[in-house]
Amino acid sequence: MTSLLDSLSKSLTPETLGSLGSSLGLDPNMLSQGMNVVGPLLQSGAAEAAAAPGGADMLGGLLNQLPDSMASDPMGSITSMLGGGAGLGGLLGGLMGGSGGAATSSAPDFAGALLGSSAAYNPLAGLINSGFGSGIGAIGKMLSKTLGFDVTPLIAAGLPLILGLLKKSAGDQKLDNAGIAQMLDAENRAFLNSGSPEAKMVQSALDVGKQARALRSNFQGDEWATVRNAPLAVASLITSASGTGGTPAELAALCDVVKELGDAADPVSVVGLCFEDGFSKEALELVTRGAPKSDSMAAIAAAIRLVTAKAPSEADAYKRLLLNVGENVASATKQGGFLGFGGKKIGDAEAAALRELEAALSIV
Repeated sequence: MTSLLDSLSKSLTPETLGSLGSSLGLDPNMLSQGMNVVGPLLQSGAAEAAAAPGGADMLGGLLNQLPDSMASDPMGSITSMLGGGAGLGGLLGGLMGGSGGAATSSAPDFAGALLGSSAAYNPLAGLINSGFGSGIGAIGKMLSKTLGFDVTPLIAAGLPLILGLLKKSAGDQKLDNAGIAQMLDAENRAFLNSGSPEAKMVQSALDVGKQARALRSNFQGDEWATVRNAPLAVASLITSASGTGGTPAELAALCDVVKELGDAADPVSVVGLCFEDGFSKEALELVTRGAPKSDSMAAIAAAIRLVTAKAPSEADAYKRLLLNVGENVASATKQGGFLGFGGKKIGDAEAAALRELEAALSIV
C-alpha cells in the first residue's frame, strides 16, 4: 500500500507545483523542496495529535468534515481554494461553523486562518495546536531560516492537502479512527528513522517545537500577556509624554521594531516566541487611549521581573527590545522644522520619557 508521503510526492507534478507555487508566490523548485520537509512535518503533527487522549476520534471527525473532493483530488482542491472562488471560503466557513462568507485569494490570509489564534473555532487550526502547540511559530521560523524562504503559507496549504490524502488512504484501506492513528504512527516512525536529510531536518524542527513549548510553559497565561504587552506600555509612555496620542507613524514604528527584532531572535526565545503574532488592532488602541505614566512604568517593570525570573539569560535582550521600541516611537514623528527639514528628531518630552525608561531598565 502506498504510504501517505509517497502519495504526496506523486501528487506534486510539475503542473500542480506551478499552479500551487503561483498561488503561494513561491518558485516551483522552492515549493518542491519545501514540501519534502513540510509534508513529513505535518504527518508528524497529525500523528502526535492522533496519539493524544481522544485525538484519534478528533482527527477522524475532522476527516469526515472534509468534502469528498479533498480525497478524490486533494491537490486540485487546494489549488482551487488558493486560487479564490467559493471553495476556500466554503471550506473554512464550514469548519468554523459559519456560512463561509467571502472567499479569499490571499495565501497569507489562508495561513492566518489556519495558524492564527482561532483554534477553538477552527478544527484545522485545532489540529495544528494539538500536534505542535505553541511551538508551531518556532518550527516555522526555524524551517524558514534553514530553507531560505517563508514556509508558513506552505504549512497552511499543506495541512489540508495532507488531510485530503489521509482521508483517501483511510477510505481505501477501510480504516477506523484507531486504524488511522496506528497508520500515521507507523509511517511517521519509519520516516523519522530513515536517516534522510529531510528526516533530520524534520526531527530538528520537532525538537525546536518542544523546546519552545517548554519555554512557553514557564509562563502562566496572564504572565505571558504581561510580557507581550510591555512594548505597548513603552509606546504609551512615549506618546503620552509627547501628547500625540499615538499617531499612525508611532504605531507603525512600534509594530515594525517588534517584528524586526522578533524575526531576528532565536526561534526558542522569549522575544522570538512572544511577538511572532504581532499586535491586534484592539491592543494598539490601548496606546492611542494612553495611560498614566505610573501605570506604564509599573507594567514595564512587571514584565522585566517576569523575564528575569523565568528566563534570566534573555533579560538583556528583552530590555533592548523595549528600549528600541521607545527610541523608534519617539523618533517616529519629527518635531518642528518646515516641510520635513530641520527640527528635532526627538522632542524634549519624549527624550525625558526615554531617560526614565533607560533608568528603569537599568535597575529592574
